[in-house]
Amino acid sequence: MIHKKNERIAEAASESVEHAKEFLQTSISGIEKIAKLQLDSSKAMLEKTSQALKEMSQATDPKDFFTRISQLATNSVESNICNCKEMYEILSEVQNNVGKLIEHHLHNTQQHIADAVDGLSKYSPAAAHNNGASESIKSWIDNTNQAINTMQNMAHQITDFTTKNIKAATEASVNASKRATAKK
Repeated sequence: MIHKKNERIAEAASESVEHAKEFLQTSISGIEKIAKLQLDSSKAMLEKTSQALKEMSQATDPKDFFTRISQLATNSVESNICNCKEMYEILSEVQNNVGKLIEHHLHNTQQHIADAVDGLSKYSPAAAHNNGASESIKSWIDNTNQAINTMQNMAHQITDFTTKNIKAATEASVNASKRATAKK
């Protein structure tokens, strides 16, 4: 029995290390994506700005000069809006993955608790006649799972709502920027 307890402890420790590793890998992956987005954005902005400055330096007509400045500003705004949208998508993906990891870990923990209670009831003569504690813990686990499912559904609805609003705001901002440029 002691050997079996040691195996369970070793298994639980191994699972904990694996969960921590998965969490860190998910976090690092998100950080890598964000860093890449920022670097790519900076490179593209440098190229666009350099090209625009070259074109502006060749402008002979003041109206043409200010038109190019307006176009550069519009392109910058559009680029920043797109980058914000991509950043949001990356963060949503990381949040979703971390949520799944937590849910999986919670499920495993609940299973271990239920198994432990069942195991204890096997060794207790009083528990063999009265399954109240075991049933109570199983009921608690079921209620917890229902509450988690409700919270997850709410989180998905909020995420969908936010995503739709960000998309609409992005499109509206880009369109407004284009209209403002077209008027000049």
